[in-house]
Amino acid sequence: MASKQTSHQSSSPLSSSTASDSTGIGERTVYPAPFTYDGIGEPQLPTLTEKDLSNITSVLRGLSRGVLPRADAVPTALNAYNITQEPSKGKNAWAYFHSVTNIAAADEDGRGNREGWEQATRKPATSRRRAETSTSHIVVPDEVILDTMKEWHPIREGEEDAAGSWMESASYRFLCFIHSHRLSRGNSRRSKAIYTISIWDRQHEEMTWHDTCAYERSDRRAAIRHFWSRVQTNLKFMNPRKTFLAQIRFRTAYHSCEKLEAATRDYIDPPYTLWSVMAIGLQHMNRGGFDSQVSIVEDRLEVFSGHRKDLLPRLFVHLLHLFLYSPREGREEDWNEVTGGLADEETIRQFARRFRIGEKLHWMKSDGRKEMESLTRQARGAWMTGLPWLIGELRMC
Repeated sequence: MASKQTSHQSSSPLSSSTASDSTGIGERTVYPAPFTYDGIGEPQLPTLTEKDLSNITSVLRGLSRGVLPRADAVPTALNAYNITQEPSKGKNAWAYFHSVTNIAAADEDGRGNREGWEQATRKPATSRRRAETSTSHIVVPDEVILDTMKEWHPIREGEEDAAGSWMESASYRFLCFIHSHRLSRGNSRRSKAIYTISIWDRQHEEMTWHDTCAYERSDRRAAIRHFWSRVQTNLKFMNPRKTFLAQIRFRTAYHSCEKLEAATRDYIDPPYTLWSVMAIGLQHMNRGGFDSQVSIVEDRLEVFSGHRKDLLPRLFVHLLHLFLYSPREGREEDWNEVTGGLADEETIRQFARRFRIGEKLHWMKSDGRKEMESLTRQARGAWMTGLPWLIGELRMC
């Protein structure tokens, strides 16, 4: 077995492609952050820690039952999705997801309620907000910072670059930041989280902020502008700050939430927007390798809800594959090509039963099955052909 390599070290691998090191001497294999790799599997699988497993479990349960996962678990799941992505023309176009940030409301002058901001960061964490970061700092792992220092070779749609030229290109095209705002809807006096997302695209060197809910949108826009003007970070592209702020685009032409409220004659619960930002992130990862204008996200119900086949159903299938097949930290020696990181077939059945798809989620059943069948035809998912009962256990029939 290869020696352990972790993406938390600057000399560690970052992605599944081969690239020159920072000195230009020799080559190294890189893998998506922030996971650890032990040379297991082909292509290599991450060694999942207890925290990784807890976060992925939360997202899988949410997807299978139609309930929201813990917000702090979502970045782990979306970062893991990079591992399942095949390079486009030999080039990676990954997205790194920072942990969820709390955004305080700006005051009437747009300067931000600093006292309320500091109180929010000192407030004891609840189960829903346990891992949300302080709104005053954004710290990106060193390996991602190193990748941002490499040249990004722009995607030229319909053109082929010179052979090998993309191999030296950076692997991360997008840096993504999910934001948690507070909002009250209807007769409720208790504020709830509403989610938006900022995505830095290296193709165009600009940040795009997506907000899919119209209610109090102008307040969130002022708050997010204030946030990016004040946050402390190790991201070099944010300097000079004035230039960076001028590069932020505000995409708010989303009306699916309003249409859904009109159809149901009721408010959409604000936390539901977590599905929307997940879908927007997934669309960027799915299309980032060939679509230079991926930041223009369709205002469609299947995107707002994430139920389109290549969004949440695909995420569910690929996360389930990683969960079942990847080695576990401390038990790497137990991994084998037949049962992956689990002891035997019966153990796999027990885990699969945890993620049986709810009866009301017909779209997840049908589209999840199509994605499962597609994955088993790929080399990465071929091992699942030895589990003919898996679709039945998941109730995808």
